[in-house]
Amino acid sequence: MNPCKKSIGWADFTWNPCVGCKGNCYYCAAKRMNDRFKWIPLWTSPVFYHDRLQEPFKKKKPVKIFVCFMSDLFGEWICRDWIVQVLQVCELNPHHTFMFLTKNPSRYLKFDYPANVMLGVTITNSYHSAANQRVIIMKKLQMRNLRTFVSLEPILGHCEGLSLDAFDLVIIGAQTGPKAMIPAREWFDNIRHLNIFYKNNILKYFPDLKNKKHELQ
Repeated sequence: MNPCKKSIGWADFTWNPCVGCKGNCYYCAAKRMNDRFKWIPLWTSPVFYHDRLQEPFKKKKPVKIFVCFMSDLFGEWICRDWIVQVLQVCELNPHHTFMFLTKNPSRYLKFDYPANVMLGVTITNSYHSAANQRVIIMKKLQMRNLRTFVSLEPILGHCEGLSLDAFDLVIIGAQTGPKAMIPAREWFDNIRHLNIFYKNNILKYFPDLKNKKHELQ
């Protein structure tokens, strides 16, 4: 596991038992990193590292863990057994909070989760064709008493009209990398939520914004 407080902010560590993705998002920071460091030979052929399943057990103090920063564990191309193995590790480490993030939340509905899991979904703007459907699915998870969050990162347009009452936490971040789109303040000025976390890549454009203490436990 790698510490990530400065780069991500809302978690303490990243944990990547799976690396690689077939999502083909043009703005993917994880793919850019793999293109540079060549951790796996082909980004669109995900690799599962069984030895990394032991990493959370080494942390004795409670931490917040962002699971599979370098993949989308709930993508349809990921085999069910990989997901089950990861969730078993979560269950065996109840002192940690494990945070998942996907663009395919419908697959969340096919699994059971221990109480120390938070399920997140990525939405880039309210005009995205899948945005409302993703929110509907997350509301179903909320009805199962599961904790949820939404990552508006990279924020690529207005988020007006986007219902956020299904989420315990709202994360807002900007696009990064070459030719990154600079966010407009009005894209998120109308967002109303009691628990908003602005990433550093947003704060560098709008330093007047302040993060309140956000509670995930």
